[in-house]
Amino acid sequence: MINRHAIDYNNLNHFSERVKMKKEKAKEKENPQRHKAYSYVRFSTTDQRKGDSLDRQTEKTLKYIQEHNLELDTTLNLLDAGVSAFKGKNVDEGRLGQFIQAIDNGRVKRGSYLIVESLDRLSRQNVEDALSLFLDIIKKGITIVTLQDSREYRKGQLDTASLFISISVMVRANEESEIKSMRVREARKRALKTARESGKKLSPRCPGWLRYNKDEDEFDVIPKRGEVVKRIFSMSLAGHGKRAITTTLNRERVPTFGKGKAWIDSVVLQTLDNEAVMGIHQPKTAKEIDGKKRRVADGDPIQGYFPGVIDKATFYKAKKMRKERRYSPGRASHGFANLFTGLAKCGQCGDSLHFEHKRKGLNYLVCATSRNSTGLCKRHGWRYERVQTHIICNLFDELDFRDVLPDIYKRSRTEANRIQDLIDEKEGSLEDLLRQIANVTEAIGKIGYSEALEEKLNSLEDTRNETKDDIKILKTSLEEASKASSRMEGVPEALTSYIEVEKSGEAEKVKDSRMRLHQLLKGIIDKMVFANLEDDSLHGTITITFKGINGGYHRLVKVEKGLNRSIGYRVQDSIMSPQCRINDASWPPKFEEGILTPGPFLDTLDQKTGEVLSENPFDEVEEDNDF
Repeated sequence: MINRHAIDYNNLNHFSERVKMKKEKAKEKENPQRHKAYSYVRFSTTDQRKGDSLDRQTEKTLKYIQEHNLELDTTLNLLDAGVSAFKGKNVDEGRLGQFIQAIDNGRVKRGSYLIVESLDRLSRQNVEDALSLFLDIIKKGITIVTLQDSREYRKGQLDTASLFISISVMVRANEESEIKSMRVREARKRALKTARESGKKLSPRCPGWLRYNKDEDEFDVIPKRGEVVKRIFSMSLAGHGKRAITTTLNRERVPTFGKGKAWIDSVVLQTLDNEAVMGIHQPKTAKEIDGKKRRVADGDPIQGYFPGVIDKATFYKAKKMRKERRYSPGRASHGFANLFTGLAKCGQCGDSLHFEHKRKGLNYLVCATSRNSTGLCKRHGWRYERVQTHIICNLFDELDFRDVLPDIYKRSRTEANRIQDLIDEKEGSLEDLLRQIANVTEAIGKIGYSEALEEKLNSLEDTRNETKDDIKILKTSLEEASKASSRMEGVPEALTSYIEVEKSGEAEKVKDSRMRLHQLLKGIIDKMVFANLEDDSLHGTITITFKGINGGYHRLVKVEKGLNRSIGYRVQDSIMSPQCRINDASWPPKFEEGILTPGPFLDTLDQKTGEVLSENPFDEVEEDNDF
């Protein structure tokens, strides 16, 4: 039986919902939801922030929002301070670009307002790009408001008059920026010309070891910092890499040139590469390359712009030596244990020989390929300390050990050394000329024929050819000076002093002297080839070839089994002349009768026939079973 008096709760709930909805709609009519507004502010230079521009725009924005019942949303930071709109940087990298992304991802809703002082705050690009940006924002459902003329630009309501007004503003903004840019370029050209002709400084900016003297319009060297620069170059010439120099400066708590509390590798490298140490200033300008802004050379370097703290010969010599250094960091390099890094090669496969530390404190040179157990090269180790003695003593008359200990042998520079410095300087200048030629050639390719550029290119090419001729003449003079100079004077004493440093065991002195010796080796030696021969009496041979010398001349060291004894030969056009016999290859070497004999002591042999006119110096000895 149906109870007519039962309550229908479903209908009652439905009725309640309808009443609630009617009340909410009535409330919305009385208090409609306010649209969000976003204020975008941009100025090109940070100096503009110091004025009342920002306060003025903020005041106008708040007034407009109040009058139009809008809600200001400050959750997005839309201040582009010091950001230019001439090339669209405010869109590509600035806050305006972030605002457009917020529209696309839904964070900024359709119907919102973007408030700006004028349309030139959005863009100062050419009309096509500026208009495209303007219309793109409007198409996304955003109303653009310009406070300067109280105009609103919204989708579906752009009439002809509004478009003409917006386009005229864009044209004016672009023209103003173009004229300003042209004036800045012209002013820059005049300033560069004045700097080259009269020495007038472009600005107070200078490297960290200098300070600007406003009264004299000159730069002065800060004495203590200038000494640090000199020390950095001195350490580089001694064979220290950027990491070693950085570590030393930090360990000694040498103050940095800036706000940083510690030296870092990049700063040391920048100092070594900076031509300002020679007093040269290379003006730079911003240029877009592969879509990125980069600093590139703006015209020729200005000679004598800064006071120099390093001479050209030292700068280019250090640069050349850094190019030649190619050793990998690792355990061996921390104490500079391996003098032959980058020089020792395997005679079987041609790969490099690596320094390997094994049991009982024994060290070996081993082919890198053989260490990988690929079977491509047979493992054949060389006891490092004994190899070191064989090589160093056989190069006795090739190496100037006075360069290893400059503080002990402060001799006057020979004519050969002076000429070599000139060659290094000329070669450095040649590199600069080639770079300038490349820059001018690139400019001609971009803007087409220019009489001024063509004259510049011809002048540079003439200078390049003259520099090449100078280098050839200097190299000829160097050969003659090397032959004429008494290069061996004082060298035996220097070698003895070097060995005394090794014996002392003082870590820093040993490391420094070994790094200098490594630089000597890298400077004259092309490579050292370690070969394993099928000879019962020999452990192998070491063939040493030299830079700048064709295959007619080299050194050959025959090392007996056990690696304790060897005979070294000077080889010239297949003729072998014995030069050094070693009977005890312990390190440091012992200059005692019957143990190490430098200098000729056997008759000449013929390498082709292998005829030896003296007895075999290799008697039977015990083999080295440590490896």
